[in-house]
Amino acid sequence: AARRGDRPLRKVFDGLAAAGIDVDAVVLLGTVNSHRPGVKPYAAHAHDLRRALCHLPSAFGRQSSPVHVRVAEIAEPTIRHSVGPCRAVLADMKPAECLLTFGAGSFALGVGALMAALEADVPATLVPVDDVASAYRLTDLIDPRDRLYDWLLRHRFWDELAELDPDGAEI
Repeated sequence: AARRGDRPLRKVFDGLAAAGIDVDAVVLLGTVNSHRPGVKPYAAHAHDLRRALCHLPSAFGRQSSPVHVRVAEIAEPTIRHSVGPCRAVLADMKPAECLLTFGAGSFALGVGALMAALEADVPATLVPVDDVASAYRLTDLIDPRDRLYDWLLRHRFWDELAELDPDGAEI
């Protein structure tokens, strides 16, 4: 078993607390499919984690209200199957921002959660589990003007492109 400080949720909560970032709600993603008989699906483990977060503060260094800890049950570990359940949780919770952890779970579920946040127009911050202090917002990575540049270029709006980028106007 992982040492208490090495557990992904504990590392994330401790790192966010150290960075002064408050977390007021948690959504655990878990698949309901099972590939081997007798093995619990990940959604069952997510419900176990939810109970621990709500009733055992020593488990993760915090205790949360059951209202603020949700489990999104996902049919299969794919992006396609995860977007809908994540979108439903976002619609229900209406967060001002989403912190999405990466590095300790299914990449496909994380991307599905990210896509759901983008569709819901909820600002998203990517949080690496092993380096929580290096979290970054999508707006730090993507300049919204890039989409405008692409659209203006595709539709040959040369004058507008020159206004946006006077230094490249001669190109």
